[in-house]
Amino acid sequence: MKNIDQVQRVAIVGSGIMGTLIALAFARAGYQTAAVDTGEENLARARKTAAAACRELVNAGLLEESKLDAVLKNLSFTLDWDETIAKADFIVEAVPEVLKIKQEIFERCGNLCSPETIITSTASSLGISEIAARMKHPERALVTHCFIPPHLMPIVEIVPGKYTSDEAVRLTQEVLRSIGKKPIVCKESPGFIHNYIQTASKRTVMTVCTSA
Repeated sequence: MKNIDQVQRVAIVGSGIMGTLIALAFARAGYQTAAVDTGEENLARARKTAAAACRELVNAGLLEESKLDAVLKNLSFTLDWDETIAKADFIVEAVPEVLKIKQEIFERCGNLCSPETIITSTASSLGISEIAARMKHPERALVTHCFIPPHLMPIVEIVPGKYTSDEAVRLTQEVLRSIGKKPIVCKESPGFIHNYIQTASKRTVMTVCTSA
C-alpha cells in the first residue's frame, strides 16, 4: 500500500456535480486532480461548475483571489481514461447509484492502475463488497461517502468492505484529513450514518406533524 507522501495524483471518475466538487476539494489541497468522463459535453459542464464554485469561494472569503489560478491549474477534465487512471495514486468513483455501472468502473480501474492504488466510491446505499466484487485486489476498495456540498462539508463516511485492508482505511483517512475532511469509519450497512440520521429526522417531523 502507498503512503501519504506517495499520493500526488488523484483521479475522479465522473464529472457530475458531486464528482466535480470532490475534485475541487482535492485541487484546493494541492493535489494534481483529473476528473474523467465519457463525453465532452459532460466535461464542459464540469468546467463551468468548478469555475463557478471557485468564484463563490472567493466571494465568501474562503479562497484567496491570489490562489484561484493555482487551484484551477491543479484541476483538469479529460476523456482519457487509460492514462489518467494508470497514473493515479488515489481514485474516487462518483457516478450514479447503479450497481452494475459501479462494478464495471471498479473492474476497469482495477485493471488499469497500480495494485497499491486505493479506489473509493461515493455510494450512499450500495455496499463496497458488492461494488468491488469483480475487481482485482478488492482489499484496496472502500466507500468514501461525502456530505453535500462535498467541497465544503467536512464529514466523510469511510465504509470498508469485508475484503478491505486496515492499511487502505488508514491511508484513506490520512488523504481525507489532508484535504480538510473529518473521516468517520462506519460499518458496511445500507444508508450509513448520514442516511440513518436523515431518515430518523424525517420520521420525527412526520410524527410531530401527525400528532399536532
